[in-house]
Amino acid sequence: MGDQCTLRLMRELRLLQNGDSLAMTVHYNERDICDIWALMIGSPGTPYAYGFYQFAIKIPPEYPAKPPKVAIKTTNRGQTRFGPNLYSCGKVCLSILGTWQGKSGEQWSPAQGLESALLSIQSLLSIDPYYNEPGFEKSNSRSEEKEVQDYNSKICHENLRLTVIEPLEKILHLTEQFGPEASSSSGSWHQGVVDDYMKQRFLWYLEQYKQTIEEQSQDISIKKRDKGDFP
Repeated sequence: MGDQCTLRLMRELRLLQNGDSLAMTVHYNERDICDIWALMIGSPGTPYAYGFYQFAIKIPPEYPAKPPKVAIKTTNRGQTRFGPNLYSCGKVCLSILGTWQGKSGEQWSPAQGLESALLSIQSLLSIDPYYNEPGFEKSNSRSEEKEVQDYNSKICHENLRLTVIEPLEKILHLTEQFGPEASSSSGSWHQGVVDDYMKQRFLWYLEQYKQTIEEQSQDISIKKRDKGDFP
């Protein structure tokens, strides 16, 4: 990467780190500025609400002529897919990243930057991720509405279990740490600051987590009752 591109990347990182976003934090490896880690918090009102989603970002030598390479690391050790564009293998499928063909004008251009890529990824943590699947346009049919609700309920459950509860248990040493999503014992350069950030935000959003659990429990009880599983 040339000096001008390095200066541009440093400027972009500085703006992101000094920004006032409450839904995202970005850090880079001081030994390699092209090695970046981002943590995004799911927006209220979505099945991803207040979940912690981590992404590893590599800036290629050709940047900004070529887009960043991004992998989602919140995958339950390669077992869980958190939406049509967020694969369990770590792939983030987006036209701006060059991992999806997309429509004309949606592809990466040197005029865009790291912030553009991150905001596009953040948009995937949406209200109805079911419709992010190509060809799944809204039809407003009752059967589709049920599929959307079931899809959201599954993500909501896994959002709490795998992006909030399990990581916090590891950070607080309440369970064994293992696999690529283990906590600070892994020694990764980014993990300490990310762990501290998650602990702080967990306390911020504790009441919202409790409310979501209560709402989901009530919803499950209603579904069981409607199916006749209990009186």
